[in-house]
Amino acid sequence: MPETCAPRKRNNPKAFVSFIESDRRLSTSIINKDWLSFTRTYNGPAQNGCDAKMESNYNALISERR
Repeated sequence: MPETCAPRKRNNPKAFVSFIESDRRLSTSIINKDWLSFTRTYNGPAQNGCDAKMESNYNALISERR
């Protein structure tokens, strides 16, 4: 098992980022903050409002940094 896929929590974000970077649709969606496109690509058409959750979490993180 590659180190980035080990079941330790500190490695999970690295694996997730690598996965996103390896998929042009996902990486473009993240860069453009196109949450709906990202969640449809990642989760499929039944993404169940994950786009709104991502946008809300992103906005919360941005406002914390100001």
